[in-house]
Order: sequence, then structure tokens, then C-alpha cells
Amino acid sequence: VDEPVAINFLKRFVADYERTQNERVQPFKAPDTGRRIAVVGGGVEGLSTAFFAARLGYAAVVYEGTDRLGGLLNSAIAKYRLPEEILQWDIDGILEMGVEAKTGQMLGRDMSVAGLLDEGYEAVLLASGGWDSRLSRGGEKEVEMPLPGCFLLLDLLRSGRDGHPTVTCEGETVVIGGET
Repeated sequence: VDEPVAINFLKRFVADYERTQNERVQPFKAPDTGRRIAVVGGGVEGLSTAFFAARLGYAAVVYEGTDRLGGLLNSAIAKYRLPEEILQWDIDGILEMGVEAKTGQMLGRDMSVAGLLDEGYEAVLLASGGWDSRLSRGGEKEVEMPLPGCFLLLDLLRSGRDGHPTVTCEGETVVIGGET
């Protein structure tokens, strides 16, 4: 009475209990809408999007460029802070919700947005990560162009310096970003 509920502690208790009992309790899932969406990127943003889309009745397919889902949670978070078995438990829960995952599939190399739309996906979400996801793949010296004419800002900033390839922008150039 008269005190706030510590919801984070309650959620942690329930998550730990569910995992130790090895019995997952899935949330409500809406009926199948018959619609498909593609999510490019199997990190936090992509997996979260696919999970909530599946809850709304969409068939979500995640395309991940590396050989495993989880993004930087796999490579940048210390294992003593986020043990691999806990991360895998959460990822398995997303897949059990009906999300399909295809690893080793990189936008610009193995597929294109136009190609995904041609395959019948009604929407494509790009959650491909930033420069840090490229570092985890060992591609920091490469310029990637996942969409025709689109580069990461980091590639433009490092263009031609310290052994990095030169990036040339022709015509009008637009810089898109939400952080300064």
C-alpha cells in the first residue's frame, strides 16, 4: 500500500522461474493475418520487431548476416553479465512464437529489398545494425552498400584515411540519422 511495485524485479523473478522450470509461457498471439514481413538483422531491434509482429499475427522472417542471432548481445556483452544460455533461451522463445530465422544472409550480397518484396513480403524492416555490427563481423576495413547508393556515415567519414577505401558521392547527397 502506498508504495510503487518494483516491476523489474517481478519480471526477473518470473523469467528466472520459467527458465528453471523449463516451461515457457508464451503471450497471447493474434490469429494469422496471412501477411508476411521480412526483417533484415537478427540483433535486438530485429528480433524484437519480429517477435511483436508475430504476436500481431504476421509471419515474420529474420535475415541475419552472421551465423547466429543476437547481434551485439553475442559479441559485445561480457558472458558473466549475459550468459549464453540465457540469451539463447530468449532467442528460442522468439522462434517458438513462430518467427523464422535465416542466418548467413546479408542484404546487398544475398538479397535486396526489391527481391524480398518480389518474394511476397509486404514490408521490409532494415535493422542491420551500425558500424559496431560490422566490427563484430570483422569487416571494419570494407565499405558496405546494403542498398544501392547507401553507405554508413562512418564509411563517409573515414573515406580515404588510414587505409580505408574512398567513398564517392555523386549528385545530391542526403544524410539520414537521428542522433547528433
